[in-house]
Amino acid sequence: MKRFTAGLEHQVQFRDRRMMETIERRGGGFLRLMDACIDKEDRNTNNRAVAPRTWENSDAMFYRPLPRVAERNT
Repeated sequence: MKRFTAGLEHQVQFRDRRMMETIERRGGGFLRLMDACIDKEDRNTNNRAVAPRTWENSDAMFYRPLPRVAERNT
């Protein structure tokens, strides 16, 4: 996935929207899963936001966010 995203970053210079349209069309489910996981990660690291629920009814239910910065240093 890292190699693919590096390739996508390379595509930006060509300003050809067809590749992004293809990714959105063919990889929509993966993109939604990625957004759900990033959202869960953001909620876990933001002290002012609503805390992530222990049991979620979402695609990211089994995604384990990285520990918060304060938790990593202990």
